[in-house]
Amino acid sequence: MPKFPRNRMENMPDPATDIASLLEHCRTLILATLDVNGNPQASPAPFIHDRDNRFHVLVSTMAPHTAHMIALKPTGVMLIENENDALHIFARRRLNYVCNVSEVFRDQYNYDEQIEKFKDRFGSFASALANLPDFHMFSLYPASGRLVVGFGRAYRIKDDIITSIGPEDVAPKS
Repeated sequence: MPKFPRNRMENMPDPATDIASLLEHCRTLILATLDVNGNPQASPAPFIHDRDNRFHVLVSTMAPHTAHMIALKPTGVMLIENENDALHIFARRRLNYVCNVSEVFRDQYNYDEQIEKFKDRFGSFASALANLPDFHMFSLYPASGRLVVGFGRAYRIKDDIITSIGPEDVAPKS
């Protein structure tokens, strides 16, 4: 019988610490969007995160996910631990949210502030992208989420309240 590795986060029981770590170390998130026919699309996007717990992405209309977000439908995001950093490939730390979407237009008061944050995090290339007419900024505000930090350590997130999920919460009902 294989032994499962001990979770390196055992001595850090606060899931908020795990969330903060993922937000700090991940520079891209995975967007999960649906097209008008309900077909899924997953794609990476560099992001910034603000003090109001919103993610901001700067994406081109040439990418399918941009049209999906322009429709302002709920969008999934996932931040996931790098494979090389994980103790076990089946137990990578990950944070998933279902987010409400809004576009941040160039003439809005906070657009330039967000671009500066992109520039601080990703360099001057972000400013160049922001000046291209096909690039749009979106704000993604988490409505609900799930954090997985290892074997047997999962949490539900709703309204900034984090609650533990056990096997009985996710097992199929007969």
